Amino acid sequence: MNDSILVMLSNSWKRLPWLKLEETPIMTLTAFVQDLEHEMLSVITALQANVDLLHDELVLDRMPADRFTIVNRAINRLVEGTTTLSAVSELAKAPRSTQKQMLEGLMQEIAAETQTAFSTNQVSLFCNIASGTTMIGDAGPLKVMLTGLVLNVLYKCHKLETLKIVGSQSKNCVSLSFDSGQNSDDAIFKPWRLGNLRAVPMNGDGIGLSMVDAMAKLHDGQLSVSTFSDERQGYRLIFKV
Repeated sequence: MNDSILVMLSNSWKRLPWLKLEETPIMTLTAFVQDLEHEMLSVITALQANVDLLHDELVLDRMPADRFTIVNRAINRLVEGTTTLSAVSELAKAPRSTQKQMLEGLMQEIAAETQTAFSTNQVSLFCNIASGTTMIGDAGPLKVMLTGLVLNVLYKCHKLETLKIVGSQSKNCVSLSFDSGQNSDDAIFKPWRLGNLRAVPMNGDGIGLSMVDAMAKLHDGQLSVSTFSDERQGYRLIFKV
């Protein structure tokens, strides 16, 4: 009898609303800010070191041109980080849109807007989006998220490779995969963990993936990553329908 009462009380306790661990927009934004803070501190530290060296080199009348390139790149990274924070925070504080967007149309727009980047890197883009696949949300934020992932994969592609994007929709979810043809059916995809960049060094490119995952979570989805035998990565976005 006592055991039955304890079981009943335990089950009731677990059902209390405040014990649910569902991720809220504020939790997603907070985790993203942790990643951004780590990234920005790294960039600022490098920027300060190079500015100090520039000052010394000016005094000694020696100014290597590549030092200005490094400083300019760091400043651009800070601007990009601030822009990214603005995009994620705006999405986090706004009610989620219920508009349906045709994924095929979004990818056609992204392909047109990134055509120069693909040409410059001599990489081809191949999209195979199942007809009628839709995503829920405003077109603007969805394009920012998808473009961020497209460019992340593009810049890791080798010359003359093809970036392949495959999209499909089932009763329960919309699935998108991004890779350079290295993907395999037995690849193990692990969810991206927001707020953990300091524990997993990403050589400076992790903030873009954090932005993608944060915006995916704010659209009821998530980003997962798989590393292939050649140490390159494939990416998958899954959204609940």
